[in-house]
Amino acid sequence: VSTQSTWGGSNKSEIDHICSYFDIDEDNSINEHDLQTSINRLSYFRATINIADTKLGGRNGTRSRSLTQRHPTLFPKVPLPDERVETILNELKRNINERRLSHHDVFKMLDANEDGFINFDEFRSGMDRFMKLSEPAKQGLFAFFDRQKIGMIDYPSFLKAMNENFINKKEVTEDNWEWQNAILGRLRTWCHQNSLMMEEVFRAMDTDFDGFVNKADLEKFLKDVLKVASKEVTSTRLDRLFKLLDQYK
Repeated sequence: VSTQSTWGGSNKSEIDHICSYFDIDEDNSINEHDLQTSINRLSYFRATINIADTKLGGRNGTRSRSLTQRHPTLFPKVPLPDERVETILNELKRNINERRLSHHDVFKMLDANEDGFINFDEFRSGMDRFMKLSEPAKQGLFAFFDRQKIGMIDYPSFLKAMNENFINKKEVTEDNWEWQNAILGRLRTWCHQNSLMMEEVFRAMDTDFDGFVNKADLEKFLKDVLKVASKEVTSTRLDRLFKLLDQYK
């Protein structure tokens, strides 16, 4: 079903709004997976709201309002910081490895009603089988797993979150050149203090004396001469710095 189809006799903005609810993967079309996810999502939200409304003494005056208007926070939407998520996932992986469980095993254990999706209630109670987390931690972790921000976690989203590469993510998100410029500043200071010309600096960097300065030479020079901490010298930073220095050859 194409979300761009024209529905006669209906308001276009209303149709777009309805279609956006069902178009889970936001690809401007609604497939079987979108429909099944939407149905499960709606059923879960209605059940959750009915329980909440019952506790509040009924739904008088609420019938004309939408689900999100009456209950704007049906599921957690703010993920934990990456550093916190990384720590939790590492512990979770250790626990499931010790029990010789696969990611698919864990997903099935969390999917209590076996509908192919994990809602927040299932996630909240199911995580206790693997590790102890505070309520705020569970909420933030659920939001991290819920990549599509729909209040439901399917298996592809679960698998992607479990296999998140935080190291590459940290390097990719560093879009500025602050570190490289800071290193160049330290290099200029070192040259001035030792009264060295740029040609002499490159000779000093050539630690294996082969007449060329490669990345291994540069890394050794940074750590041994400029005393740059090893944890600062990531592959991405080194690549960028090498390209900058190459301009001075």
